[in-house]
Amino acid sequence: MEWRTFEKGSGTARRSMIARTQRDPMTIAFVINNEVYTPRVKEILNSPGIDYFTRWEEVKGMGHGTEAPLGTRSFPGTNSVHMIAFQEEGLLEKQILATKNANEQISRPDDHLRLFQIPLDRIV
Repeated sequence: MEWRTFEKGSGTARRSMIARTQRDPMTIAFVINNEVYTPRVKEILNSPGIDYFTRWEEVKGMGHGTEAPLGTRSFPGTNSVHMIAFQEEGLLEKQILATKNANEQISRPDDHLRLFQIPLDRIV
């Protein structure tokens, strides 16, 4: 709560207590992985207590310098995407660290987990 001074039309001022509506910044992260590593991603999410996400399965696509898991005979496999909205920066940092640690255990760079972080301006 904070005090604000309001001017009335006659030039008299009045002070009122109003609630400040400051929004805390939020972040959204997309974790993209080969479907084979989905159980590991779920473990990573559960370890700091993240039990909320939206997941897309059988996602097809290709990153810079990586193989293309397109779900075809020529390019088998697909990806999975987890979308997580973070209100607490600490949980996001734990997710980033856990993703880096998991990638150290995955020998093929093409199979590394990818985390994309972007600002989340509004949820309606």
